[in-house]
Amino acid sequence: MISTAPPTPITANRFDNVEIIRGLASVFVVLFHFRYYAAPESWTNKIFQYGYLGVDAFFIISGFVLPLSFAQKNYTIADILPQILRRIIRIEPAYWASIFLCFIKDAIYEYSLHKKVFALPDTYSFKSLVLHLFHANGFFSMTWIRELYWTLAIDWQFYLFLCVTFFLINRREWWLRYPIYIIIASTYLMVPANNVWASFYCFDFIAGIMFFHFTRNYVSRLELLAMWSALLCVVYLKMGINHFCSISAVCVVLYFVKAGTDWFRFLGKISYSLYLTHAFSGWTLISIAALYYPHLDEPAKAFIIFTAVLLSIPFAYWFYLLVEKPTAAWAKKLIG
Repeated sequence: MISTAPPTPITANRFDNVEIIRGLASVFVVLFHFRYYAAPESWTNKIFQYGYLGVDAFFIISGFVLPLSFAQKNYTIADILPQILRRIIRIEPAYWASIFLCFIKDAIYEYSLHKKVFALPDTYSFKSLVLHLFHANGFFSMTWIRELYWTLAIDWQFYLFLCVTFFLINRREWWLRYPIYIIIASTYLMVPANNVWASFYCFDFIAGIMFFHFTRNYVSRLELLAMWSALLCVVYLKMGINHFCSISAVCVVLYFVKAGTDWFRFLGKISYSLYLTHAFSGWTLISIAALYYPHLDEPAKAFIIFTAVLLSIPFAYWFYLLVEKPTAAWAKKLIG
């Protein structure tokens, strides 16, 4: 018999652990991208080469926060289109604003590099921009304007999947929940290991969904830990030790950390803006250094990398205030 008992309500924005994870993950990804400025054999490159694992954190948080948001809004089948429209208004303007910033940077850089002859990469072709509109470059083997945009495509795939399946995911009964876990996990075997399909990161999303079930009191603490342990065994076998460590770390923070400092809250708040804009702000500094000072030693390059990170954070805050925060307010006002 299906339980009709109402779930325990969850207060929005009470999860400091989510902000901690978002903030740290965004910084890790920034360092991963900036490390390319350093020599391959340098300590800077070797340490920060694992920053890509911050992507696991973002997908786990999506697996938790998105269904939680649906539950808080009492999502029904009639809400599919408004929900999608709200997300478009909420996140797409910042995405396109970051593309515009990249266009400015690339135009100036190419103009300087090619002796004042204006040129732009093929990534700004009409076809490429249309594919960016639908987050579809990966399906057509076309290069992204910035490689980080593939993660937004993956997140959109999960979001659309959730719009259709939330009525099955938001259940207390174990005989409904466990088949859902298994079905999502099985998609890992159905596609090649690449950054085109969300199925390669299905274990990230499952970890977040499990924590969503825990916060809704659908599962006990013991069951959550048992499910996470089983999931991590599969992650170790299928994705390797690096993803095992990153997903484990995120689960530990989600489970044990209850409160964060103002600094972590700040980083979490601007994490999306930092993720989108560091390729413009910090990388502009690195590009200038590479263009005009090509023979710097590794300590000097490491200093520039850290300076670029420090530059990226206030720029992301400015971007958050001017772009991300207003569009989030518009989405809430227009759609609710």
